Amino acid sequence: MKNKSDVSTLFPTFKNIVENYFNLPIISLYSDNGGEFIKLKSFFNTHGISHFTTPPHTPELNAPAERRHIHIVETGRALLYHAKLPSNYWTFAFKTATYLINKLPTPVLNMRSPFQVLHNKDPMLSHLHSFGCLCFPWLKPYVSNKLQPRSTPCILLGYAESQYGYMYLDPTSQKIYTSRHVQFLIIFFLTPPSLKHHQLYL
Repeated sequence: MKNKSDVSTLFPTFKNIVENYFNLPIISLYSDNGGEFIKLKSFFNTHGISHFTTPPHTPELNAPAERRHIHIVETGRALLYHAKLPSNYWTFAFKTATYLINKLPTPVLNMRSPFQVLHNKDPMLSHLHSFGCLCFPWLKPYVSNKLQPRSTPCILLGYAESQYGYMYLDPTSQKIYTSRHVQFLIIFFLTPPSLKHHQLYL
C-alpha cells in the first residue's frame, strides 16, 4: 500500500480473502479516526461490520497497533543489517519479518504463535533459512541458451507469497527470481566442549 487512500480499495479485497479463507465473517474493525477508515463507513454498514474508533487526541490508545508496527520495523531492520543488504531491499526484509513473526511463539499468546492460534496446528519450520544467506537456485528455466550455467550464487530475499518457493537475488545481474529448487550453503563445524553441530549460513 503506497498511500493511505488505498485503504478504500484494498479493504474490500482483504475482506473477501479473509472471509473466504477462514469461512468466517469480519464482525468488527478497530482503528483510529483516519479519513481512510471513515470513508468506508457506508461499506461497513452495508456489510454489517461494526467500526470502533479511538477517542480524538488519544494516540496512547493506538499502542497495540504501534507496538506491532515497531516489532515489524525493528525485525526487518535487523534482517537487513545481518544480511548486509542496502535499505532499498526493505520491502523484502519487512515481508520476511512478518512471515517469521506469524510463525514464532509469543508471550502475548501464551507462547503460541499467531499461526497456531489461527490454524490450530503447528507451523512448518523446516523450510526456514537465514535472510540474506548464500544459496544456489536452479536457473535452467531462466537461461536463454544451453551453454549458460544452471546455477549461480544468489542471496535469499524471503518466501514467495502466492507460490511454494523462495525469492532470491542474483547480485551480478540484480535480477530477482522465484524458485522452489534451491540449495543453501551450510557449513557444519564442531564447537568444544559440547561437540554439537552448528550451522553457519554465509
